[in-house]
Amino acid sequence: MPSVITIQQTIMIQAQVHHVEDVLQAEAQALLLGTLVAKALNLTTYMAYLSDSKLLIQTLTSDNPIQATTNYRIRSQLSEIMLNTQGRNAQYIKIQRTQNSQEHRLAKQAATFTGNTHCLFSCFHLDHTSNCPVRHALQSVQWGSFSLFSVTCI
Repeated sequence: MPSVITIQQTIMIQAQVHHVEDVLQAEAQALLLGTLVAKALNLTTYMAYLSDSKLLIQTLTSDNPIQATTNYRIRSQLSEIMLNTQGRNAQYIKIQRTQNSQEHRLAKQAATFTGNTHCLFSCFHLDHTSNCPVRHALQSVQWGSFSLFSVTCI
């Protein structure tokens, strides 16, 4: 009988995006960043994207997210998210805001960040003893409007 091995990896990224006008746009940008990271790592198995934004998750799980949104500001992000997850097993999950308290604290910290422009990278994943594939993959990505402050691979 075959056995099933599940490999779970968590990547926490603290970043800042420029020219965001509202909370929904910031949530869409954060989710877009997650899809960019998954694409850079060439992840094709199950990917769960979590957000406490009910409107964003409802939009992304609709038949046509771009037409479903009434917020024209996030249409380009929705388009990029759909493109980045095309052919991948992606699921968008609404979580309670209380489950997202650390992320909100980090987001507030990133919003006020004006210091060093270099990204602090840490890897604690047991299978990445000598060379972290996350670090290697993320170094080759053009981040556009995103400024990465810290990346932690667990």
